[in-house]
Amino acid sequence: MKRSSSRPCAALPSRIKAPAAGLWSGLLLIFPVHAADLTTATVDSGGGRSSGGPVVQDASVGYFAGISPAGVTTAKQGYIGQLYDLVGIAVAATPASVDEGGTRQLDASFILDDATSLALAEPEVAWSVVSGPVTGIDSGGLATGGIVYEDTPATVRGSHLAFEGDLDVTVRNVDCDNYLSYGGDAMADEWQVAFFGAPPNATADPFANPDGDQFSNFFEFASGTDPHSPDSGSLMADVPGGTFTPGAPAIHVAFSPLRVTYRFVRSVKHSVLGLTYTPEFSHDLSQFFASATTPTVLISDPGTGYELVAVPYPLFLPNGRKAQFSRLEINHD
Repeated sequence: MKRSSSRPCAALPSRIKAPAAGLWSGLLLIFPVHAADLTTATVDSGGGRSSGGPVVQDASVGYFAGISPAGVTTAKQGYIGQLYDLVGIAVAATPASVDEGGTRQLDASFILDDATSLALAEPEVAWSVVSGPVTGIDSGGLATGGIVYEDTPATVRGSHLAFEGDLDVTVRNVDCDNYLSYGGDAMADEWQVAFFGAPPNATADPFANPDGDQFSNFFEFASGTDPHSPDSGSLMADVPGGTFTPGAPAIHVAFSPLRVTYRFVRSVKHSVLGLTYTPEFSHDLSQFFASATTPTVLISDPGTGYELVAVPYPLFLPNGRKAQFSRLEINHD
């Protein structure tokens, strides 16, 4: 279908006469408005041009003619006017992402064969979801993100006439503990899916202990250990090298100067999940005293979701006794 890239022409004022037959090869009016008196402004080698107000009239003996006050366009050889064909639909969103449970406005436009575009009103577009956790798109192009456990790709589509265009978007995970039946249990949904698969799964319960050791899933998650391994071993760390392997809390002794610390692993999302980690020390296991020192982060690894932290190991307790035992208490607020 060929259409003019300018607005439809209005009726030609009666006092404007077309050139005599045989003199001009064509006559084109671009952006005519109300009737106006036109006076010749310039005449060039391609023909004559008359203008009055915002109206410009070109006549040409050559290949193409036409002037408009628009920006730079691509003139098409062999046409008396600037014409275009529809070649596709482009779908866009800024940015190309939507938060889980949130919305994002989609826009569509025709792609023209002269490398320009023509905006489409959203109600003209038939919207659909090709794939991914977008729960729906209303008639106005407002897309709604589904609940996810990690940032998840999706594809949406806009269709009009015989054309359709797709857009890849990302549904962003903005709440780490809200995914279906895994939500609200103080454990990151991503961790539960990684170890137990998609919900529902009773063995993923915070109080379950599928590996039969002394630690529940809640503690295994909070300390970064494997809920399917009964022997996760002790914490191993190379602080200068910036690496560590989660395990049971460990006492570390450094020399020159002598310094004893209690090291443990915690989730980097502990604040968001409402987790508190409290190292406690005792002389005889009958009475424990909580550390009053804020833990120091030695290594942080957002890729695994955990960090290595430490507090000083006290030589003496508030009751004057030597600290001979230690434990780590993890609670959910």
